[in-house]
Amino acid sequence: VNLQVDGGSVVTEIVPGTLDPGESVDYTFTALADLSTLGEHEILVWTSLAGDTIISNDTADAIITNIPVIATFPYSEDFEDGPEGWTSGGSNSTWELGFPSASIIDGAPPTTPSSENSWATNLNDFYDLTEDSWVQSPCFDFTDLVLPFVRFDIWWETPDFWDGVRLEYSTDAGASWDPIGGIGTGDNWYTPGGCYAFDFDPVSGTYFPAWEGSGGGWETAQHDITFLAGEPQVQFRFHMATSGFIGFADGVAFDNFYVSDPFPNDVGVVDIVEPFSAPDLSTTESVTIEVQNFGTLPQSGFPVSYQLDGGAIVTETFTGT
Repeated sequence: VNLQVDGGSVVTEIVPGTLDPGESVDYTFTALADLSTLGEHEILVWTSLAGDTIISNDTADAIITNIPVIATFPYSEDFEDGPEGWTSGGSNSTWELGFPSASIIDGAPPTTPSSENSWATNLNDFYDLTEDSWVQSPCFDFTDLVLPFVRFDIWWETPDFWDGVRLEYSTDAGASWDPIGGIGTGDNWYTPGGCYAFDFDPVSGTYFPAWEGSGGGWETAQHDITFLAGEPQVQFRFHMATSGFIGFADGVAFDNFYVSDPFPNDVGVVDIVEPFSAPDLSTTESVTIEVQNFGTLPQSGFPVSYQLDGGAIVTETFTGT
């Protein structure tokens, strides 16, 4: 049996024992393959049995990928230096990396107006009517993360309901994928309704959600992924699915992919609980606010302030934890 990796030298070894008619056996080469370089590797194997005249079944080949592992955070990727370990694939994929210049999806995200590279389904035309494609991230090691979140810029333009894109994750090197979140579970996270291309959910009685329809421009989407904290092997992919019924749309573009824990010290006001509009408000109304700890460390003894009608600032100390 023969082995060749990435077009290099051929290794030939002898399979011991006897192989009876119809029998198969697993054989492990004693020679080790060097797959340390990140990226794709081609493995070619074949038999060379004397007297074997049926050569059509002698050979097998495979493409495997040494996936980069990222364990330093925050992780921020704007793709200006190329794909940086992100790969595209799937059926009839139209994903490209470059400057979007299609009929509607046209231009860089406002967050990075000078950007020259974004991922998009066909940078300057429509996506394929029958594609089921993806762009996949490198591998992330979340062992030391506590409250990770993901954020990115996205623009989608597809036929309402029929076609769409969603963000998925894998913790088993891409053997299986699951969607992240549902409608409205994060900032700008999916669109109301469901997407036919992602099938029907018998539990909820609806089609699975995605970004579908007209996004109308670049949006910044963000979602909590705390459920992945501590996982040593996490990958993401933007999965574009089509129904095959309606086409002629730009599809989707994304850029500026960011993953991190929150900063250790980060508190803020998420709501003014009271006062609220009412008749006969007095000169002694209480002001109540909802304060949230967005960081990773417990907080206490920090100042909070309010200002009424541009007047004097009132500052007090939050004494809880």
